[in-house]
Amino acid sequence: MMILMAGRSFFYIDHLQEMLGKGTFGQVTLTDGVAVKTPRRGQSLASEYETLRAINRLLPEHPHLVRVLGYEKSTESLRMEFLENHQPMNKIAWDTIQETEKRRYYRQLKRTVADLHDIGYAHHDIAPRNLMIDRSKRSLRLIDFGKAHSFRGDLGYACIREDRQAVKRIRDYLGL
Repeated sequence: MMILMAGRSFFYIDHLQEMLGKGTFGQVTLTDGVAVKTPRRGQSLASEYETLRAINRLLPEHPHLVRVLGYEKSTESLRMEFLENHQPMNKIAWDTIQETEKRRYYRQLKRTVADLHDIGYAHHDIAPRNLMIDRSKRSLRLIDFGKAHSFRGDLGYACIREDRQAVKRIRDYLGL
């Protein structure tokens, strides 16, 4: 496979890619209008794909969740919708945002977390870097479900203690 580096863009065969972000787990690139998350060597995104696919199936067309489009097992790549015009919250000068707009984002996040809990999932990594903001539409989207998991048991066994602890941690984090 031939790689040509040119600033922040590079070629893989005939697909132009743009680097969207890099983290400890891997990188996210824009390829053919799709966000592609690729882990570092030896790591897998299969669990994140299955979790996000289940969440998308239970909450179809949710306005504040990223949508998964597919998973490529050979490259361990996760394909997700590209959130055009969105910026990570940690890259926005927060003091330039009016209080009413901040409250709107907070309500969107609170509703999204409640919706996830209603279907039995906890995100476990709510942080500014995982909140994408589109200021023109005043819309927030939650991304990166690598640490998310189901916290409900099956019909034969559901651990109430685990549910309560997970909800308490989220409430403590959000200051509720």
